[in-house]
Amino acid sequence: MQTHEKALESCVRVLANSPKAAVIFAQGGYAENTIVVETTTEHILERGFADAAAFFTRYHAPQTHAQFRPTTEAARLIFDRLEQTRTEMLGAQQFEGAGQNMALVQAHRLQQAQKTTTENPSLAMAESLCHSLLLGDSTPLIQALRETVQNQAVFAEKSIVLLESVLPTATPQPAPKPAEEQADNPEILTQDAAADAASSSEDAPPTNQSDKPQQGTPTAGQDLAEAGMAEESAENTEVTFDFKEEDSPATPKPYAVFTTQFDATCAANTLATAEELLALRHQLDAKMKEYQQLISILAHRLQRRLLSLQQRKWSFDLEEGMIDASRLPRLITDYAQTAIFKQEEESPFIHTVVTLLLDNSGSMRGRPIAITALAADILAQTLERCGVKVEILGFTTKSWKGGKIYGEWLKAGKPLNPGRLNELLHIIYKAADMPWQRSRLNLGLMLKDGLLKENIDGEAVLWAYQRLKKRNEPRKILLVLSDGAPVDDATLSNNGGDYLENHLRTIIKQIEHDPRIELSAIGIGHDVSRYYTNAITLQNSDTLGEVMTEQLEKLFVTERF
Repeated sequence: MQTHEKALESCVRVLANSPKAAVIFAQGGYAENTIVVETTTEHILERGFADAAAFFTRYHAPQTHAQFRPTTEAARLIFDRLEQTRTEMLGAQQFEGAGQNMALVQAHRLQQAQKTTTENPSLAMAESLCHSLLLGDSTPLIQALRETVQNQAVFAEKSIVLLESVLPTATPQPAPKPAEEQADNPEILTQDAAADAASSSEDAPPTNQSDKPQQGTPTAGQDLAEAGMAEESAENTEVTFDFKEEDSPATPKPYAVFTTQFDATCAANTLATAEELLALRHQLDAKMKEYQQLISILAHRLQRRLLSLQQRKWSFDLEEGMIDASRLPRLITDYAQTAIFKQEEESPFIHTVVTLLLDNSGSMRGRPIAITALAADILAQTLERCGVKVEILGFTTKSWKGGKIYGEWLKAGKPLNPGRLNELLHIIYKAADMPWQRSRLNLGLMLKDGLLKENIDGEAVLWAYQRLKKRNEPRKILLVLSDGAPVDDATLSNNGGDYLENHLRTIIKQIEHDPRIELSAIGIGHDVSRYYTNAITLQNSDTLGEVMTEQLEKLFVTERF
């Protein structure tokens, strides 16, 4: 390999944020897990091709692209080029030098396309549209595209609208939800959307507001407003789940809850006395000694990585601070000059809130739950030092095999298809605005005997999502930690073995289509990638702390704004 290409290869990996990716030089094309750089005899142009390939790898999500990609050849060509241009625009915004290189590439592409207008009109049209996108054409459809370059899914939807205006035959592939629905109403699962749907449908069943158990009532449990650790809130929120038949080829039953009157969402310190929490925290600290060195290394690594992303700048011409040597001549020529100082300003880390949703089911008992509590504890401390808000939530049930809800169902004569038949217990270990020091005792609650029971993941993920989307921070991350599929014997034995799994998939699908939330998951001993698009599986809980750190590090490094 030539020295020029060796240097390009290293630069490409850095810009692509893929240090282990394979880099090849060819006449274009695509290869999985490989960055393909288009070759040319002009070195300066080749640098632009290399930057373009790197940014495509960095900012492009293949699954999202495939979901919206049109079916006709001409539309596909234009759609692909628009996506390529989107990634190049993102790269140029962050790396000015690379932007200059790619400007040459974009001019070269347009020139080559214009030469083949007769032979390949689709290519000429594609390059013309991309050129308009780069220049900021005043056309409303082009302007709409420019405003959405930060979000691939929304950009793809707007691209389809543009294609339909220039190529009437352009149609996207079937997607899980219509593009318009995703763009205009990403909160399909919220209470407001459910109410809108009910008001627009003549066949929608009336909502029963009484506490009397209702067979198949499609509602979820209580949701709380921001709960402090000192007291439990008591606000109830009713949520309707929108599960349509086309969401699954198996046509699963609509998700329902027999009654929500026994569900509870509460602060951790209401589930044990102060003495119990202190004793449980001592147990957690004792377990922490075994992992102290590793935890310290991980915490420092994550903190250094996050702090390195902060930007610093200087303010000049101040009347106090450090003396600015470049301003000293002022003092010599005019002793009355006092604005000769400078101060370093540290811009705050991008305003971010992270929710850690922890599986508190019985299968996590023992070493897994202890390590989960330790990892959450350390991550909360580390992120707080970096100015990142952290919320720690847990989910389980009040009872094994049903409890009071199951009893009510028996009293009602065991009607068919009753829906969820167990009492939810959602726990707030640390609210986002609560300092870690005030909530450190609460994490020991996970070690309490009898707390961990069954897990109904779908409603827990929805609960965490609803809390997170109320936050004002521009960046919201939801990290779910679970050791497998949702399980509740009473519910599954009376609704079907895949009842809770189908509901979980529906919830995840809707959240993953919400551009405001970054959803990620870690499975302990079980593969959760069958539910979550962005997921990692651990076979050994001992590596949980390291993997959680790496996963958060990846999320923070990924550019979204």
